[in-house]
Order: sequence, then C-alpha cells, then structure tokens
Amino acid sequence: MLISLDLLVGDARRLAAWAAKSGAPLRHREYRGLWHVFHAMPMKPAREAVADLSGMLTEGVYGHHTGYRSGQ
Repeated sequence: MLISLDLLVGDARRLAAWAAKSGAPLRHREYRGLWHVFHAMPMKPAREAVADLSGMLTEGVYGHHTGYRSGQ
C-alpha cells in the first residue's frame, strides 16, 4: 500500500520497483492525495484500502483470489 502524502512513499516506490524488476511476488496500489493511516478514517477510500489489503492477505494465506484490485 503506497500513500502519496506519506513521508516514506519514495522508499515504498523504490521497493515496489525493485521487487518488480527482480520478479518478487509483490502487489501494490498507490492511494494518491491521502495521508498516513488514512485507512483508519471513516471514508470510502479507507474501506477500499482495507478490503484490498484483506483480499491480498487472504490470497496469500489461503491461495485464492478474493476480489482485491492490484496496484496501478
């Protein structure tokens, strides 16, 4: 999960690029215009982010797709 207004977003983007280049199984989605811990707020992008993360974790543990949207 990349968040454009987070102080560490540059590091997260570099990590995502490195993972993609090296063939590591990394999926990410960038949430533009949002801030650190936005997913704890009662708003639509937060609900979507939690659902995306939940889907990715479920697939990682149980091995099946659960409807998340991969990174852009």
